[in-house]
Amino acid sequence: MRGGFGLSFIPGQYMSQSYLKNPPFIASYNAVITNDVPIAQMLSVSQGFPAPVPVSAASIYSPKTTAAFIATDDNLRPTYVEQFSMSLQKQIFDSVVSLGYVGSLTRRNAQFPNIDGAPDNVPGVNVQPTRVYYSQLPGVTGITYTTDNGTLNYHSMQATFEHRYHNGLTVNANYTWAHALESDDAGQSYTTWNLQYGNSPLDIRHRVVITGSYELPFGRNATGVRREAIEGWQVNAIAGWQTGLPFTVTNLTSRTNVGSDRPNRVCDGNLSNPALNEYFDITCFQPQALGTIGTSGPDILYGPHFKHVDMSIFKNFRITEGIRLQSRAEGYNISNTPSFGNPNAAIPGNAGGNPALGRISTLAGGYAPRQLQFALKLLF
Repeated sequence: MRGGFGLSFIPGQYMSQSYLKNPPFIASYNAVITNDVPIAQMLSVSQGFPAPVPVSAASIYSPKTTAAFIATDDNLRPTYVEQFSMSLQKQIFDSVVSLGYVGSLTRRNAQFPNIDGAPDNVPGVNVQPTRVYYSQLPGVTGITYTTDNGTLNYHSMQATFEHRYHNGLTVNANYTWAHALESDDAGQSYTTWNLQYGNSPLDIRHRVVITGSYELPFGRNATGVRREAIEGWQVNAIAGWQTGLPFTVTNLTSRTNVGSDRPNRVCDGNLSNPALNEYFDITCFQPQALGTIGTSGPDILYGPHFKHVDMSIFKNFRITEGIRLQSRAEGYNISNTPSFGNPNAAIPGNAGGNPALGRISTLAGGYAPRQLQFALKLLF
């Protein structure tokens, strides 16, 4: 039995070029060169630099001008992460099996909601006066608020089977069943960002990886040229499969003035046999009434699975007692199986407004078609 616990504090570094705001403090300055002032005049000591033009503070609050502010919680606390694990391991002859629980809890994670959002989006209505601080700051269109209300939770079961080297064979198999959840402001307003808690964009529920290596037993009793031809061969393989990454169904055009908002979810949305041209049930998501918050949550649907198999063949040539020459032929994604990205999930406000809705037209990030390479390696 093995277990562990760790607690880490992570001071935030927000909107600063100085590492964690510790001395020595660092700042950079750049001269602003415009066509109105010749460079020679700016560099002339006799004429001096042009006087700066003052900006009236009243102009910031004028309805005729626009501005955006960045605010910070007066009691902003550093993020901390709790990490813990517990596992059981058992040896059975030449193999070892283990089963473990691994988790982490992130607290006080930084969030950046807009606390001056305009919740209304009704045709013919001026939404600017509906902003929270319009009466005090009519010219301000947004206030990004740095706070520490974010959370992230990760829990997983991890199972491992390891067949240690015996008679030329080595096998390792791993299975992870996990769930990651987090809160994310995602451009939401102060009144809606707390509705963002749900599946993490990096949530992978199931993942299986199997690796194996086998030294072929041929040629051990052969001699001469025949032994050099059939002895020293080794076959290796890595196979991986995992469930897809989640994605969020959004409105093609914002209906609440809070950025990329979400529609109403009227049914599940998953299909029993999804296809590239129709990966999820688009009829399950309907644009909500203007000026209201949709019922669909973040990252509620999952994209296609990711899978690949890599293989290689080695041939070892013994030169001397301590020197070998190894010839390698390696193939990545040997079956040339494509792995696709997530579908288009932007719900239009009118029928036919997004012909690509529900369709997959991209490959998964990190995907590569079949690749072959050959190499020689000297081992000594």
